[in-house]
Amino acid sequence: MTGDLTRPPRLACLHRAAALLAALLLCCASASAQESARVECHLERDAIWEGESVGYQVDVLDGEASEPDLSAFSDFTVEPAGSQQVNSSSVAIENGRMRRVERHGVEYRYRLTPKRSGRLTVPAPTVKSADATVRGNALALEVRPPPEQSLVRVVQQLDPPRCYPQQAVRLSVRLCVRRPGGDGSSRDPIGLIHQVAADPPPMVQLPWLELDASLAAPPWHEWLGPLQAQGSRGFAINDLQPRGGGLSLFSFEASYYLFDPGSRPPRDEELAQLPAGSSAADWVVYEFTREFKPRATGRHEFAAASLKARVVERIANRRAQLADVFARSDAVALTVLPPPAEGRPAGWKDAIGRFTLEAAIAPHEAQVGDPLTLTLRVRGDGNLDELTPPDLAARPEVTSAFRLHPATASMESGSRLFTWSVRALAPTVAAVPPIDYAWFDPEQGRYVEQRTPPLPLSIRAAEGLDPAAIVAGPAAAAPLAAQGSGLFAPPSDPSLLAGPPLRWTTVAAIAGALPLLLLLVVGARVAWQRRRADPRAVRRAQAGARALARLAALPTAGDPRPLARERRGALLGLVADATDRNEAALTAREAEAALRAAGVDAALAERLRAALEAWEAQAYAPGAQGTLEAIDAAALARGVAAALARRNESRPPRALALLLAAALQGALLLAPSGCQRAVDGATLQRFVEGHELLAKATRPEEFRAAAARFEEALASGGDEGVVLQALGNAWFAAGSKGAAIVAWRRAEFHRPRDPLLAANLAQARVGLPSEPPALLDELLFWRALLGYGEQAALLLGAVAVACAAALLAQLRPRSRAVMRPLARAAALVALLAAIGFARTVAHLEWSGHAAIARDGVVARKGDGESFEAALSAPLADGTECRIVEARHDWRLIELPGDLRGWVPADALATR
Repeated sequence: MTGDLTRPPRLACLHRAAALLAALLLCCASASAQESARVECHLERDAIWEGESVGYQVDVLDGEASEPDLSAFSDFTVEPAGSQQVNSSSVAIENGRMRRVERHGVEYRYRLTPKRSGRLTVPAPTVKSADATVRGNALALEVRPPPEQSLVRVVQQLDPPRCYPQQAVRLSVRLCVRRPGGDGSSRDPIGLIHQVAADPPPMVQLPWLELDASLAAPPWHEWLGPLQAQGSRGFAINDLQPRGGGLSLFSFEASYYLFDPGSRPPRDEELAQLPAGSSAADWVVYEFTREFKPRATGRHEFAAASLKARVVERIANRRAQLADVFARSDAVALTVLPPPAEGRPAGWKDAIGRFTLEAAIAPHEAQVGDPLTLTLRVRGDGNLDELTPPDLAARPEVTSAFRLHPATASMESGSRLFTWSVRALAPTVAAVPPIDYAWFDPEQGRYVEQRTPPLPLSIRAAEGLDPAAIVAGPAAAAPLAAQGSGLFAPPSDPSLLAGPPLRWTTVAAIAGALPLLLLLVVGARVAWQRRRADPRAVRRAQAGARALARLAALPTAGDPRPLARERRGALLGLVADATDRNEAALTAREAEAALRAAGVDAALAERLRAALEAWEAQAYAPGAQGTLEAIDAAALARGVAAALARRNESRPPRALALLLAAALQGALLLAPSGCQRAVDGATLQRFVEGHELLAKATRPEEFRAAAARFEEALASGGDEGVVLQALGNAWFAAGSKGAAIVAWRRAEFHRPRDPLLAANLAQARVGLPSEPPALLDELLFWRALLGYGEQAALLLGAVAVACAAALLAQLRPRSRAVMRPLARAAALVALLAAIGFARTVAHLEWSGHAAIARDGVVARKGDGESFEAALSAPLADGTECRIVEARHDWRLIELPGDLRGWVPADALATR
C-alpha cells in the first residue's frame, strides 16, 4: 500500500510496465546469449620447468564458430594436437541439488612450449561465430628454470651437422642417468624407478616428434612403434597415451605408452659431457635415434629435448631415497648446403639422390607418322616426386628423327615415369638415341651422369588410311590428326555439334507417363466393361429390341382394343426400360416428361404422347378406329429407341486413347533421333572460337583461354560429348591433367565408341592408379557401347513399344497371341535400359567424380594442414577420386582401394 500512497496510480502503472519490458528484454538477451558460442580454456598443469611443454585445451561449446585464434601467444611455441567433437551429458550435485550438464561443441588441443621462464600469462583465445567474436579465459602458468643437479644429463646431437639435400642425417637424444648409490650401484636406474616410483614414469619431451614437411622421414609412430616397451620399464614420450585404440598427442588420462630403447654404458667421448670425475660404471645411457633426409637447402633448428623423472638417488637398508630432477639438452641446428657448382653437368635438373634409369619404346614396329610411346623410368632413393624430364627437344639427334610432343610425369610403383608421344619422320629411323640423365649423389658429394642404351625400331613407309575405317559412330568424319600436345585432335567440324540431349528429368517423366496413360486407358476399358455388365445397363441397352419384338408379335387384324393396349404397352415399356422406370405406373404425360428429361427431341416426345393417348382412347373407345391405323407403332418405336440409344451410349473415353496414341507417337519419334534438339548460334560460335584458339595456342594461358570458350559452349548448350572432348584437350595442353581427365571421363558417356577420345584418355592416365569396374557395370556391359542420348532413346523406344503392344492386346483380342509376348520382351528391355540409364545419370550427376589437379597433393586425416598425412605418398596430378564430404575449403575423397583422405578444395578438378 505504501507505493499507492506515495506515487500516483498512472506513474505506478508506468513503472510496472517498464519493469516488465526490462525483464522481457533481459530474457531475450539471455536466450540470444545461450545461442552464441562460448569458449572454455584449460591447462594440463599450472607449473612446469623451462623447456617442458604443457597440454592446452580450448573448448568451443554451444554454437558454430571458427577455430581458435592463438596469434597473441607470443611467449609460446604452439603445436596443434588435433581436435574432436564433444557431445556429452552428465549430472552434477551442488548444495544437495542435482543438475544436468550438457556439453556440445568442439575440443581443440595444443601443446604449448614457453620461450622463457617466469610467471607467464596464457592469453585468452578468440573465436568468430556467425554474429560476434567470442573470447575465452586467460590462464596463468609458472615456468621455473631447471635446477642444478648431477643425476641426469640430456645430450642432443646431429650427425652430420652439415649435409646436402637427400643426405641421411641422424638426430640422437642421449639420456644419461647416474646409477643409484649405496646398495643400488649395480641396478638399472630406469628399471629401479618403475619398481619404487612407478607413477609417473620418466617423461621425455621431444619438440620435434612431428618433423617439418621439408624433412623426409617415416611417421613418428613408425619410428617409435618398435621401441614400445612390453613390460613396465621405459620412458613416456610427449605424454603419448592410449586413446581410442591408437596414439594421442594430448590427453588428460593418467596412463602412458612406454618406450624402451635399451641401455648401455657411456662411451669415452660421452664421459666428457658428464660431471667431472664420472666413470663409465657410474652412468647408464639410453639413446633415441631418428634418421631423416632434408628435402631442401637451408637451416633447420631442433628445439631442446628434456627429461623429467623421479630418480632413485641412493638405496640404503632397502630404502630408496628419491629425487625429482629435470634436465634439458641444448638446441641443435642443421645446415643443408646446396649442391656444389663445380662439376655440375649441363643437363642436371635438381635431381638429388641415387638413381637408375630404364627406357622403353612401344610399339617397336610402326609406320611413319604413327604415334609411339617413349618412357623413361627413374628408380632409386631421392627427390623422385620433384624430378623433371630431360629436355629431349634440345637434342638434334632426337628432333631430326622424331616429331616430339611434351612429356608427362607421374609416380608409379615408387619410381618416376616420364612419357613422350613421338612420331618417326622417315622410314630410315632405326633407333631412339640414348637418353642422358644426371643427378647429384649427396653421400658421395659428386654428380653422376648415366645414359640409357639405344632403343631399336622398325619403321616402314606410311600407307593411306581412311579415317572412317577406324572411327566409329559420330566421330567418323573426324580426321586422324594430332595436336601439338601429343594428343589426337578432337572433332572440330561444326556439323557434328548437335543440340544437347533432353535432360534426364524429361526422359524420366516421359518414360513414367506412358505406362500411367496405359493404365488409365485400361482402367477406363475395364470400368466400361463392368458398366455394360450391370443389369440396369443391360435393360437400357435392350429396350429398343424388346419393344420392337413385342410389336412384331402382334397380329395384323382382330379386335382393336387389345391391339391398342399392346401397342401402348410396348411403347411405355420402351420408355420405362430406357429410363429405369416402372412400366405399369407410367402414364403418357410421364413418358413424355421422361423423354424430354433424357434429351430426346420435343417433337418426338409429343408424337409419342399423342400416340399413347390415342391408343389409350382406342382401348377404351372402340369407335375411334381411324386413329389406330394412322399411327405406325414400329416406326415410332424405332425413332424413340434410336434417340434414347444416343443418350445412353457408353464407350471407353476416346480422349485418353487419343492422348496415349499421341504420347506413343511422340516417344517413338524422339527415340530414333537420340532425343536431340537443335543447337543455337551462340553455342556454335563459341565452339568454333574455341577450336581456333586451340589450334593457334602455344602457351598455357592460351590453352586456358581456349578451355574457357569450350566451357561457355557447354553452358549455353551443344553436344556435351564433342565440346567436352575438346575441353579435355585444351586443359591437358595447358598442363592441367586432372581437369582434362574429368572432362574426358564425362565425354565418354556421350561418345563411348570414339577411339581418339579413348586414346587421349589412356595417354593421360599412364602411371595413374585405376579401380576395377563395379559388378553392376560389368552386368550392364552394353552401356559402354551406347552414349547418353542413345540410352535415353533406347529407354523411350522400349517403353513406347511395350505400351503400344499392351494397348493393342487389350483393344484387339485377336492380336493377343503376338502382342503380349512383344509387350513382355519390350518391358524387359525397358527395365534394363532404365537401370542402365539411371546408372549413367548417377555417374554424371551424383557420383562426385573428381581428379587431383596438381602434383604432390597430401591427403590428410582431417580437414586442416595440422593433421598428419593419411596416405604414405602424395597424390599425383590426374589421380581420379570421388568426393565423399565437403567441409569448408576441404573435401574428403575416396581413392581406388577404399583409401580416404582430406584434400584442399582447390586441389581438385570437378565438373
